[in-house]
Amino acid sequence: RSARTGFRAFNEGTRETGREIDFVALRQALAKGTPWTVELIESLMPGQGK
Repeated sequence: RSARTGFRAFNEGTRETGREIDFVALRQALAKGTPWTVELIESLMPGQGK
């Protein structure tokens, strides 16, 4: 799943927003037991939460 999310980020990202998901936020969310949801994926996309 992380690969799919990363590929999406690369495809949708730009030079300005970046092309990588927030891997630190991903690992922290998974450590807390956060399920893989559309909301989680959206929160990891480049430019979100900045």
